[in-house]
This record gives sequence, structure tokens and C-alpha cells, in this order.
Amino acid sequence: MLTEMLQAKIRSREALNSQDIVAMLTPKEPMYSDWLVDLARSVAPPKQIVSWHPIYINNECSNECLYCGHRRYSSTPRMHLSSNRILPILDQLQAEGIHCVQLNFAFDHSVLKVTADICAKARDRGMTIGACTEGLSDTEISVLHTLGIERYFISLETFDETAYRHMHVAGRKADFHFQEMSPKRAVSAGMDVSIGVLLGLSDYHREIASLIGCSVEHSGPGPIGMFFNLLRPTDGAVIQDPPFAISPAELRKIVATLRLCHPRVRLMISTRDQQQSGLWGLADELLLSFRGRWGIGP
Repeated sequence: MLTEMLQAKIRSREALNSQDIVAMLTPKEPMYSDWLVDLARSVAPPKQIVSWHPIYINNECSNECLYCGHRRYSSTPRMHLSSNRILPILDQLQAEGIHCVQLNFAFDHSVLKVTADICAKARDRGMTIGACTEGLSDTEISVLHTLGIERYFISLETFDETAYRHMHVAGRKADFHFQEMSPKRAVSAGMDVSIGVLLGLSDYHREIASLIGCSVEHSGPGPIGMFFNLLRPTDGAVIQDPPFAISPAELRKIVATLRLCHPRVRLMISTRDQQQSGLWGLADELLLSFRGRWGIGP
């Protein structure tokens, strides 16, 4: 279990350092994950897990990421949705109570007209639009911000540079340091940033500690948004089995640790991952609610 000093630090809701995070994720006793979930439920005040509904504008990617079915050299059929295809989806989502939409796309200038149309309609409906794409330049980030993108989602995939270079073999996403500096560029442009990691590429202890540290570093004075995805088999990918698979007990430790690591952290989960990974039930255990806008309090 955890030392009395660390437990006291958690209960007082202090911000935890990387050594604390690794210590929380390390125990392997059968009942430890249940104990940590109970601790998170009792110590951390109820907050929302914000549900961002993903909409894919295109899958015409120039990057070769070995775990992705949309990689450059896969045989996956390519598509590019028009504004006429996407705008009616916003009405449907709003009727379902979803107010946060995450646009997913491989960046090129052909997506800008669609993005502008979506942002304009979203503003009329009081919806929030974020963009999830690869690392972008200062100019590209500024263009998206001007169009109305309020939040930039950037998955750094893994903080393990060796694993990163092995998995990303072509395209500008192969540049680890360019990708790594994207959150800083977005913050400098005045955009809110949520940083993520793809669990399964490297040891999750280091990944979660690095995710928390990086997210805190690039946060403003408000809530700190962070997210993770789980590496799963997908058609068209070269890598089908995660090199570092996450067990259900480890997933419970990860979510509870993210709830406890910092008083301003808000965990963001896509509707894509909720039921498939069991996060819906786990969130319910932690007295968390999925539906809602970013930034709403207890």
C-alpha cells in the first residue's frame, strides 16, 4: 500500500509529483485497485468527466503510425466529409445532450472550409468545438483558433522517445520533438490544450506520470484537461497487439490516480472509449458524470 505520508498528501488534495504518481500505480495486491478507487471516491469531490463526441472529417493521413488503420500505406478506403454531411450531426448531438464535439482530421487546407462551417453553426447552438490532429506549426494552430476551435487535443502517443520513433516511421509525425512541442505552441497562440497519451506503447507508470507533468506544465489557471486512449487491434494497422497491454485492474488504478493527482485535473474521455474500455462503469463508481460541457464545476 501507500506510505502514511503519501496518503496524507492525497487526502489534503495537494498536487502530486512524479514519484508520488509512480508510487500510486506500482502496488499489485489484488485488492489495491479497489482500495484506490474507494479513496478517490471519498477524497476527490465529485466532478464531471467531460464527454467529447468525435467526428472524423477525413482519414487522408500522410503519417505512417504502425498502430493506426488510417496510416499512409494502409489499404483503408479514404474519405473526406463535406459540411453538408457533418452539420446535421450537430443537431442530433445537441438533441442527445452532447455539447462538446471533437473534430478529428489529418491537417491540410481542405479541412479549413469544413471546420469554419462547423464552428459557425456550433457557436449559434452554444456548443464547444475542439480539434484533435497531429502536431501543428504556429501558423496552423493560429488558423484553427481564428476559425473558432476552442480546444486543441494533442495526443503525444508516448513519452518514451525510443518507442515513439519505432512506431512513427514516416510523415511529420515521425518528428518526436516537433510533436512534443505542439502543446507549447498552442498555449502561446492563446488556445486551451488537452494532452493525451496512447496507453499500450510503453510502460504505463512512466506514461501517466509524464502525462500529468506535461499537462500541468502547459495549463493555465483553470481546469487541467488530459485524456488517454487504449491501444487496440484495428483493421489496417501493422501493430495489432499492444506491447504493454493494460489490465482491468491497472485501468482502475490509472483512472483513480488521475482523479487524485491534482485538484484542478479534469479527465476527458471520448464517447469512442467509454463502453469499450469499461470506463463508463468505473466513472459511475467514482461519482462522476459523463455528459456536460468542459469547465462545469461540481
